[in-house]
Amino acid sequence: MSNWNQLQQKINAKQPRRKRNRGNKAAKRQPDPSKTASQVANVPPAHRHSQIMTEFKILDKHPPLKKREPGRYLAIDCEFVGVGPEGRKNALGRCSIVNYYGEVIYDEYVRPKERVTDWRTWVSGVTPGNMYQAKDVSIVKQEVMDLLQNRVLVGHSIHNDLKVLGISMSKQFIRDTATLAEYRAHSGGKPPSLKKLAQIYFNIEIQHGSHSSVEDAQMAMLLFRIRKKDFKFE
Repeated sequence: MSNWNQLQQKINAKQPRRKRNRGNKAAKRQPDPSKTASQVANVPPAHRHSQIMTEFKILDKHPPLKKREPGRYLAIDCEFVGVGPEGRKNALGRCSIVNYYGEVIYDEYVRPKERVTDWRTWVSGVTPGNMYQAKDVSIVKQEVMDLLQNRVLVGHSIHNDLKVLGISMSKQFIRDTATLAEYRAHSGGKPPSLKKLAQIYFNIEIQHGSHSSVEDAQMAMLLFRIRKKDFKFE
């Protein structure tokens, strides 16, 4: 049996737990407090991507035909590299943005203004070789600003991403999954890690080794969507 078929069987076996309430379109997914990192399957990136996109399909029984367009809600995640002495200062190395349906709208490697002194590849996934296809940070900043015009931005501890981009946004257009009380309860009231929430709510292991800003943005959007009504301004 192929890995894909095994994954499909695993997903189908879990369907009763995810069954939607026909009378309540925003039926809540309940976390499993017994989940630990050791209980979550370690799957290759390709299969992990399939798991994440399956979660979007579960939420969208009948997605609109235009689901690859930006739409009103976007989720962002950035990967940082180090500049300055010992690479202690954050600089933008990659920026990824997905829409409400998890489709990638923007994904660019970024060439910082300062010389990179620590690529942090083990966590950022960014390498010197990526700079051959990278865009200048000023270009990326302008493109992201244009994309975010009149849209709601979702992220996890999103202030870090906006800071390294040099972008400011009104709070009414920001939905930060690290601030939701229910999610913070899993970390004693402190901002929880995205990795931990992915394990608890979706039984998916992300950030295994180097991070993927696309996967992290998709996971932030999933976490926003299953508790959308609990966010201020919604």
